[in-house]
Amino acid sequence: MKRWPFVLTLALLAACGGADTITANAVPTAVALSPDGVRHASASFSPDGKHIAYWTPAADSTKDWVLTVANADLSAPTTMPVRANQPDMPVWHPDGTRLATVSSQYSATWDIVQVTLSTGDVKRLTSDPGIEDPNAWSGDGRTIAFVRSSPEGSIRSDILTVADGSSRPLVPGELRPHIGLPSPDGAHVAYMLGNGSAFTIWMADSVGGNRRPLTTEGLEVDVPNGWSPDGKHFLYISNRTGTSDLWIASVDGSPPRQLTRNVRNDYDGAWSPDGQSIAFLSDRGKQTDIWVIAAAGGEERRVTNTPAEEHGPLTWRGGTNEVVFNAGITTNSVWAIDLSSGKERQLTADSDRVSDWWSSPDGSQVAVVVDRGGGARELSLVPTAGGPARTLLSVSATLDRPMFSPDGSQLVYASDAGGTPGIWVIGVNGTAPRELTKGGLASQAVWSEDGTSVFYLHNRESRMQDVWKVPAAGGEATRVTRVGGLTGIMSRAGYPGTYVAGFSKQGGTYAVMRLRDDGTLLPVWTRSNSGWMVPLSRDSMVAFVEQPNGTMRGMVLSASGGGGRVVLKPNEEPSGTSIDGKFLLYHMTVNGATDLGILTLADGSVRRLTTSPEDESGSEFTPDGKTVIFARQRLVQRIQTVDVTSLLTPVKQR
Repeated sequence: MKRWPFVLTLALLAACGGADTITANAVPTAVALSPDGVRHASASFSPDGKHIAYWTPAADSTKDWVLTVANADLSAPTTMPVRANQPDMPVWHPDGTRLATVSSQYSATWDIVQVTLSTGDVKRLTSDPGIEDPNAWSGDGRTIAFVRSSPEGSIRSDILTVADGSSRPLVPGELRPHIGLPSPDGAHVAYMLGNGSAFTIWMADSVGGNRRPLTTEGLEVDVPNGWSPDGKHFLYISNRTGTSDLWIASVDGSPPRQLTRNVRNDYDGAWSPDGQSIAFLSDRGKQTDIWVIAAAGGEERRVTNTPAEEHGPLTWRGGTNEVVFNAGITTNSVWAIDLSSGKERQLTADSDRVSDWWSSPDGSQVAVVVDRGGGARELSLVPTAGGPARTLLSVSATLDRPMFSPDGSQLVYASDAGGTPGIWVIGVNGTAPRELTKGGLASQAVWSEDGTSVFYLHNRESRMQDVWKVPAAGGEATRVTRVGGLTGIMSRAGYPGTYVAGFSKQGGTYAVMRLRDDGTLLPVWTRSNSGWMVPLSRDSMVAFVEQPNGTMRGMVLSASGGGGRVVLKPNEEPSGTSIDGKFLLYHMTVNGATDLGILTLADGSVRRLTTSPEDESGSEFTPDGKTVIFARQRLVQRIQTVDVTSLLTPVKQR
């Protein structure tokens, strides 16, 4: 099954210390199908290996991607009339004549469409207000297993009958969040089940009955296309050892067995067409590469060995021993622009791959996370005026959203350095980091307005995430909301209010809400899908909101609910606001690149700030309103294949 990008992105890939064990072997040569300098994502070969479907960025949008189908060598590409706001791997019909994929051209979220290759015809298969994402066709091509946001504000898997558009639950009666997939022969169903902070792998019969857990540790997560081709085994990831490893469970009820063992993370496994081998991504060797191992176990063989970072989901080309993947190097640096003069200054080097950054309340420095490759990351402070960075922390773990406390003395961030995703604080003076939470999957921390507490999202005691609160000095955490289904939280020093986003119980739409002092949520916008919230004032905020025609527009919304007004044009995206609430930073697409502009909210006048060929993103004002901090990115994503025949025979003999 495919990874679903909106929710249940379970960051169970924690790292631990120790030396890597690297097996030396001759590495085969990878072949780049995509030309240099392009972005091709989420590629999927047809069952016979003769065609390939993939996504390319739309030239007229900051968010949209366009579906393309080509010959196996990427010759004769044909652009299909399908758009999505995120690329997602297309799912091929067993006979290769059509495919199912996501589309956001009918609504702001994802619907499932069917594309017929010979004619290019597109048929909309789902139209619910929430999100639907196809996982796999059945062997007879009559049904599609898919993931959806349920009307109750949760996540579940359903089976769609293509002929009449009807659907039924994959696991009838299961109300807890789950993502599942039928086996290729249709005899069994395997699914990942969320129960509070525990995530386990379960199996059921063909109609979702006779359910039984395959794992009990609560630290498991599914992988794309986890079923073996013969339907007898299911591949998954477990974090029970402190790092992520590949494990295999069998339908015969035998105990699950560990397939990979390393002090670095192994993940995104993919079965070979004959079911004898498994390719996977690994962070061993302080870089991300592809490895292969016999499904029966044995020696792990390295497939790639380059500084370029390989990305999943991995797939195999039908009828071959070729593994298909994405690879590229991201150039992402932090810049500042003086609004009076228009002069720019670069704050971080191009060689530093900045994955996240937040500016301090006084605007004097920026906290940046630099990805060093292979799961290694650094947290540093960079002066806004320019100058050398000061490293606070180096870890072999995730490190997300380092946000300054209101007084600027501390940073709160999310990391799995403790074994599972948790919330940490560190002093800007370099004091040792402290973990505030234990157990479960904690993420997306923000400060209370007075800086004494930290709000964050956690799945403890709930079917999906709720808001929790913990004292910044340490102590017992308390649950704030009791609704579940929350996926985002936002608050900024100097900006009033704390906002959350998540799946509503009104048809499973994506909604924006304000967190009240008593822990209840005040709906800000629930009429249609909305997201990407930016605080504006105590009485208002800016959000990306679905319009009646299905497009997303930036709107100023009343923080107490009740309405709003459109302020941005189509394909313009809100980014940041000035503390006085007078100006809005936004992104626009010009000649295929994303540039930065400022909108004066009082009169609607605009000023374009950047004109570079790269993409600008993630912008925000300094508190004095005189400077804008932003990221400048050049991202190359190339589809590549590598023939692993030379590695398979020695592997299988062991």
